[in-house]
Amino acid sequence: MTAHALYHRLKARHESIHQDWVNQAKSDPEYGGKNFDANLQRAKIGLRKFGSPKLQKFLEESGLGSHPEMLRLFWILGQSAQKPTAPTREKDLRALFYPNFPNATT
Repeated sequence: MTAHALYHRLKARHESIHQDWVNQAKSDPEYGGKNFDANLQRAKIGLRKFGSPKLQKFLEESGLGSHPEMLRLFWILGQSAQKPTAPTREKDLRALFYPNFPNATT
């Protein structure tokens, strides 16, 4: 197989995976469906607020920004950026990320 043919096979595979991720994201029960476009904008807000320009560039160039779990992460961050953070949400995040840390659930 020539380098040219290999490149085209890899590119086609990457595009196929990327399209699968987009389809999964659009049908996600939490942020997909009829509100997907609005939730995608909220995810972009989360990425702009919490992601560095280098991270944004990396996610765009690699296509990993379309992965359903990356979208979920930045959608959640975008939600927190648009509304005041409730103390219960902060407690939940501490308990989630640091379950063994003293007072993580208080």
